[in-house]
Amino acid sequence: MTAPHPSPAAALSAPLVLAEGVLKRFPGGVALREVDFALRGGEIHCLVGENGAGKSSLIKVLSGFYPPDEGTVTIEGRPLPARRLMARTCMSWSQRI
Repeated sequence: MTAPHPSPAAALSAPLVLAEGVLKRFPGGVALREVDFALRGGEIHCLVGENGAGKSSLIKVLSGFYPPDEGTVTIEGRPLPARRLMARTCMSWSQRI
């Protein structure tokens, strides 16, 4: 079974979540390098990769748990809120998808 394609209007709409040029470093190395990601209403994405590929780090940066060392993350066109607002933002955002 395949997922339905987003409507043409959704494909042209502004992203709900947008990451541009995200870099995340840790003491052992770089987890994310120049990551660009956009999620629009009606889309479904799957994150797949080997251990250590940066999947968990990307989700944590997109959710506000880790701040990016470089680049930007926006939700509905606004900068990602401070970490203390993360849970409330994720709850609000998940209800729109």
